[in-house]
Amino acid sequence: MGRISTQEVFMLSNSDLVPGKYEAKALSSEVQNGHLSFTGKRVLELGCGHGLPGIFACLEGAAAIHFQDFNAEVLQCLTIPNVNPNVPSFQRPALQVTKDTLLNLFSPHLYELIKKCITPSHGVVYMAAKKHYFGVGGGTRRFLSIVEKGGKLV
Repeated sequence: MGRISTQEVFMLSNSDLVPGKYEAKALSSEVQNGHLSFTGKRVLELGCGHGLPGIFACLEGAAAIHFQDFNAEVLQCLTIPNVNPNVPSFQRPALQVTKDTLLNLFSPHLYELIKKCITPSHGVVYMAAKKHYFGVGGGTRRFLSIVEKGGKLV
């Protein structure tokens, strides 16, 4: 088996990897267009990794940020070391880092959690994910199917 370069992956027509498209950049665009405000809001970033969307929300005035990732190592080695130097202590809202998750991110359980956490007229969910997660199942297509069948959220 040979190695494949990042450039070769980006050239695949069915790849869901898009260079230069990051969650924080998309959120920034939404804020600039007046479609989104984080001021005083509570934010839950599931599968946070480096925590860029949560950091952005914090810098935009969010009242609380909850960073969540399945792997404790990700939180300890990536999230916390990235949040601390990028969010001034005087600007830091209530930050919580959690690793306990019992759900497959694209299961009906996630849909139920979202319905409990937001009200359709006031809550917004931004999701950045892969079409399919090999080895663990699920993906955005499956989750959208669950949302459509549920009929409560758009």
